[in-house]
Amino acid sequence: MSVPNGITHRLSQEAAIRTVALVEDRTQCYVANLLSVDGSTIFRLMQKYHTTGSVNRKLGQGRKRKTSQRDDRFLRFTGLRTRHCTQECFKKRFQAPGCGAEYSGGKKSLARSWYASKSTCQST
Repeated sequence: MSVPNGITHRLSQEAAIRTVALVEDRTQCYVANLLSVDGSTIFRLMQKYHTTGSVNRKLGQGRKRKTSQRDDRFLRFTGLRTRHCTQECFKKRFQAPGCGAEYSGGKKSLARSWYASKSTCQST
């Protein structure tokens, strides 16, 4: 009972700790089937546990954020406020020349670019 190709599972912290405890009594294959994850996931977890003595993940792993949490919140609420604006309209407002495409990531610059786009861009 293995996991189909293309499906990835990340074990939570609790599941990782439980996995280490289960592997002490059972085989890695049995534990993988029990948790419905691929055997290589269990193998890598146990390899990490034997080398570091811990199953904790390193902080800061993953893709770097392009927008701040503040910008994400602004985009979400702006989308909710302007219900008449379709996804394509919303996208064009930030990509049109002079309408926020020069977003630099500075403080409040995304909000300023949006409000500037309302006066200079045509909304469809």
